[in-house]
Amino acid sequence: MRSAPAQAPGVAANADDLLRRWVHVGDVAIAGRVAIATRSGGGWSELTYRALDDRSRAMAASLAQVGVGAGDRVALLAEPGGDWAVAFFGILRAGAVAVLLDTKLTAGELGSLCRRSGLAAAVSTAGRWPDRTIPVFDPATAGVGTQPEVARTVDDPAVIVWTSGTTGEPKGVTLSLANLAYVVEASSAVQRPDRDTRWLSVLPPHHLLELCCGLLPALAAGSTTFVARTIVPGELASMLADCHVTRMVVVPMVLHLLRRHIEGATRVDLGPLSTVYCGGAPLDPEVVDFFDRLGIAVYPGYGLTEAAPAVSMNSPGGRRSGSVGRPLPGTTVHISADGEILVEGPGVMLGYWDDEDATREALDRSGSLRTGDLGHLDSEGYLFVTGRIKSLIVLDSGKKVQPEEVETVLSQGDRFAEVCVVGWRATNGPYGGEQVCAVVVPEGRMSEEEAAGEVRRLSAPLSPFKRPTMVRAHEGPLPRTVKRSLRRAEVARWLDGTQ
Repeated sequence: MRSAPAQAPGVAANADDLLRRWVHVGDVAIAGRVAIATRSGGGWSELTYRALDDRSRAMAASLAQVGVGAGDRVALLAEPGGDWAVAFFGILRAGAVAVLLDTKLTAGELGSLCRRSGLAAAVSTAGRWPDRTIPVFDPATAGVGTQPEVARTVDDPAVIVWTSGTTGEPKGVTLSLANLAYVVEASSAVQRPDRDTRWLSVLPPHHLLELCCGLLPALAAGSTTFVARTIVPGELASMLADCHVTRMVVVPMVLHLLRRHIEGATRVDLGPLSTVYCGGAPLDPEVVDFFDRLGIAVYPGYGLTEAAPAVSMNSPGGRRSGSVGRPLPGTTVHISADGEILVEGPGVMLGYWDDEDATREALDRSGSLRTGDLGHLDSEGYLFVTGRIKSLIVLDSGKKVQPEEVETVLSQGDRFAEVCVVGWRATNGPYGGEQVCAVVVPEGRMSEEEAAGEVRRLSAPLSPFKRPTMVRAHEGPLPRTVKRSLRRAEVARWLDGTQ
C-alpha cells in the first residue's frame, strides 16, 4: 500500500469533521430536510439529515460494542437507499473500513471476497448474510448508543471496492476518505449542485460513480436523492416526472433504455430533468444529441475505480463531442509513449488490498496510475478514450486494431442488439495470426450469412485491415461485468467452441 497522495484544497484534514460535514451535523436549516427517499411499495420511505446523523451514530456504537475499531474491515451488503447510507456512515464513524459489496454476488463469490477482506463484522439487509461466524447487523434495526472516539485520519484506508474485472481475479481497490472527498469536492465544483437540486439515483451506491459523483455530492450540498431501485425505463420516466427530478448520474445503458422508451411511446414526460452525468462505459455521441433535442444536457465523463472513480468530466462550461471532458481540477492526465492514459491526483487509490504485486503493476514510482486505457488529449485539454491496451488486436501484418472503434461502426445499424469485436486466432484456415472477429446479437431472426453481410455493409467505411474477417451470431445477451463492460475473454472462449 502506498502513502496517501497530497490532499486537494478544501478537503477536511480531520476524518470526523469531514463526515459531520457530509451529513450537516449542527445545521438546523438542513436537519429536517429529506436526505434520501427510497421507493418502497407504492410510496417513498424518507430519511432526513437528522435521522441519517442519529442512526449512523447508533450504527457506529453498535459496531464498537462488539469490538470493531480503527482499520477493521466491515462488509456492507444492502439494497440501495436510506439504510445503505446509514450503514455506510456508521461503518466510517466507527473508524472501520467499509467493504462495499454487490447484492448480486453469488454465495461463492461473496464468501471468497469476504475471506480475502478479513472481516470483523458485517452490515447487511436482514436474511442476506451467509456467514454467521462474525457479528452481523441489520442497518434498519441498529441499536442506540454513543458514537465512539476513534483515532484515524482522512489518509487512512476507508473503503475497499472489489473490482469485477473483465479477466482474472477481482482486486480490492483501497481508498481513503481523502480520495473520496477529493472526487466529491472536484465533481461538485463541476456539477454545482445546491439544496434545491433533486437527484434520481439509478445505480447501486457500491458503484463508485453513484457514490462519489451522485450520492455524496448530493448530501454535501444538502440536496434530496430519490432512490429508484429499478432501470425499467417506463418506471424511471414516471419517477422523474412525479419527483420533479432535475439531475441524475447514470451509465450509458440507462440512457439507451430511456431513449428506446421515448422513441416507442406517444408522449413521455421526464419532468424538469435538465442534466445527466454519464460514465462507466463509452457513450455514443448520437445519444447525447438525442437528449439535447429534448432539452436535457448529457455530460459524459471518464474514470475507473482506482481513481475513486472520476478522472475527467464534460461540464456546462465545456463539452466536446466524442470527448470525456477535461481532467477534474487537481487531476493530471498524461499520455505515455505507447498511448496509455496515465493519471495523477488526489483521487488515485492507496493500492490493492493485500496485493503489493498488483499495486506495483498499477502504480509507477511517481504515483501515476496506469489505467490500461488508450487515448489522447486535444490542444484544449479534452480527453478522448480510444480503447483498451489488453483488447488491442495485433494482425500478422503488424497493424493494430482497436475493437472499440470497429464496435462503434457496427453499432450504427439497427439490426444488431449487441456487438463485440475480439482478436481471435484460428487453428486452421488462411489466417495464421489474430484476425478481427465480430460477434453479433441480432435484433430479430437472422442467419449467420445475413449477419456477415450486414457487418460487411457497416464496416465498409473502415480501412480494409480493420474490417472483420469472421462473423458469428450469438443467441442471447453477451457476457458483461456488473459495470456493463464486455467480458471479451468469455466471448473468445465461446468462439473457440464454435469451431
